[in-house]
Amino acid sequence: MRIETRGYDHVNLYCRDIERAVRFYTDILNLPLCRCDRDAAGKITFVSVQAGPAIVDLMPGAVDALPAAERAGMSHVALEIAPCDADALAAWLREQGVDVYEGPVRRQGAKGMGIAVYLHDSEGHGVELKQYP
Repeated sequence: MRIETRGYDHVNLYCRDIERAVRFYTDILNLPLCRCDRDAAGKITFVSVQAGPAIVDLMPGAVDALPAAERAGMSHVALEIAPCDADALAAWLREQGVDVYEGPVRRQGAKGMGIAVYLHDSEGHGVELKQYP
């Protein structure tokens, strides 16, 4: 059997403050909400936001509360964005209170060399905003 990978589908992120995370991904990164599950009390149990053809899933909970066997490391998730002024983007993100920890920098990606801005989301997850010429 030969596995044929067709692309990135989704990433699941645990979030200590799910409502803050939803605001970050929808208001700051401008990703449209495509799913929001709630329990009988109205509390959010699962959220998906659209990131191009892929999705980012947000789940309430703290990763450090999971059993050790279920805790895996992740450096960051990379989202391809439309070309824009990367310096202005980084400045705007900082104005919004976002922790931009690197960039803009030239980095290799799935489509070759591009410009990347690295930031932490509202939960501390690493996010790379990658653009190609």
